[in-house]
Amino acid sequence: YVNAGYHPGLEGQSTDIQFNLDAYFTFGSKNSALAAYGFSPSGSRNFLPGHRAALEYWRVLPKGFGVSAGLRYFYWEDHFTFLTFSVEKYAGPYWISLRNYLFRKDYGVSTSWYLSARRYFDSKYNYLFATVGYGTAPDEPMLVVSDLDRLNALSFKLGFSRQLNTTLRLQLALGYGYEEYFDQEYRNRFDFRTSLYIKL
Repeated sequence: YVNAGYHPGLEGQSTDIQFNLDAYFTFGSKNSALAAYGFSPSGSRNFLPGHRAALEYWRVLPKGFGVSAGLRYFYWEDHFTFLTFSVEKYAGPYWISLRNYLFRKDYGVSTSWYLSARRYFDSKYNYLFATVGYGTAPDEPMLVVSDLDRLNALSFKLGFSRQLNTTLRLQLALGYGYEEYFDQEYRNRFDFRTSLYIKL
């Protein structure tokens, strides 16, 4: 898949593109894994990371629970690695996940927590979702390298996924973040993302 982003207010070129390949593996009925890599050919724009990688392992537990552990890697002008862990629960048409991210900064290890929920309808591709997050580590800073330097953030996201037909699936999300980017200096961030999935 391809990520493309536009950053308003920048001088000069403010768009960037990234090519990605994600692979999901299953090992029996209770184990699965993700391996992913992304590459952005425009090293001068630095909107999307030049390299992105992810590894994660999931284990299904009894009574609808699951756990995962993994890492995320990003490269702009330096290397950045995050650890992430999650606990998940399926309950009827609902899915709830608590995930944290650990990231080492100059002063030590920073952490963030993200609580997510989905309400499924007639298929696994049709659902509403919401996420609330808080902490000093960005969740997955695939868009802006300055996220790595922020001191704290409170964020919300709402969205939906809808299977349009046998070939196309649409996903839309709106997000808001209140961030401390310098000591006692804050900013509002609004985020809109849209994705179109095509089944070949």
